[in-house]
Amino acid sequence: MFKDDQGDGVYEEIIKKILCFGCLLLTISIIFLTIFAIYLGGTSFVILGIGGIIFSISLYLICWTPYKAKTYAIPLIIGIIPLYMLLPGKGSHNPNGLLEYRTIFDSASPWFSGVSEQDLVYMGEKMGYTEGEKKSLENKGGLAKDYEGLDETNLYQYNASVVLDSWFFDRGHYWFYRPQSKKRPLLIFLHGSGGNFKAYQKWFTPFAQKYDVAMAFPTWGMGKWSYERLGTRIKDVITDIRKDYEIDSNQIFLCGLSQGSLTGIKTISKGKFKPKAFISISGIPYLTSNEIRVLAETPIYIIHGAKDERVPVSNPKTIVSKLKNINSNISYDEYPEQDHTLIKVKTVEILEKIFVWIIK
Repeated sequence: MFKDDQGDGVYEEIIKKILCFGCLLLTISIIFLTIFAIYLGGTSFVILGIGGIIFSISLYLICWTPYKAKTYAIPLIIGIIPLYMLLPGKGSHNPNGLLEYRTIFDSASPWFSGVSEQDLVYMGEKMGYTEGEKKSLENKGGLAKDYEGLDETNLYQYNASVVLDSWFFDRGHYWFYRPQSKKRPLLIFLHGSGGNFKAYQKWFTPFAQKYDVAMAFPTWGMGKWSYERLGTRIKDVITDIRKDYEIDSNQIFLCGLSQGSLTGIKTISKGKFKPKAFISISGIPYLTSNEIRVLAETPIYIIHGAKDERVPVSNPKTIVSKLKNINSNISYDEYPEQDHTLIKVKTVEILEKIFVWIIK
């Protein structure tokens, strides 16, 4: 195996050391990530990490002592088993679920569907929330709390998570709620940074049922799309829905949360898409004078927390003032004691206001 001309095994020894060094680096990396997952409380990722450690150590031993490969084959296989969580699939099927799993592109079903979205959210919240936001959520719990019993509800036709998958692949995925009656208003929800979390649909769908409003929840990776791509995706979603549901073109609304609102407003202000109206939750970007003029042509409802540390309340106040000077149709609700966790803390109150505003 890879010997030189004299057959003294020099090449074989070099390759062996390179392979062993690679396996050692892999093992150290996985151990570090597993410890990090333990600290953050991500059970699914800890299981994957333990499997990865067993696998990489077994691979190292096989490379170091290839004549004992059969001995280390069993732990190698054991280490591979947790990878079932990374296999493609859409989760369990419930034909009576309210939310349809749809993709714009002809593509394979999502990968990483076995990884717990609740674990992913819990880890992100533990790492990403500020101390002030954690304090605001003390009585409500974080977004991860919304996953308790979620997969047992009659909400999803396919219950697999799309979040981790969407970070690596764009499958044109979106969830769709179809009202029983035709030509109802369509509300498209633009999620924020992190991903299209299933907790969002859990919040919105009961109100969509109550007010008989169609809803689409496009998945756009980590949520940091440019306005050009987002504008195209919104149009693609609408086109796809029209294949089997009659939409009133004059009743298409957009609602953006945080980064979804920032990019959504930019999309409108750049003339890439013009909805019936836009609802902004905790996300107002800086706009030029020309962008404000274009945005003023669309009715807008802005909801913001006065203590928001991520998107300062000065942003919406400035935009509201400038829009009102153009006599635009604008509504503004400011919550004096709330920060960027506003939608989680005041979920029912805010969503009730949004749907009443849509159908008025």
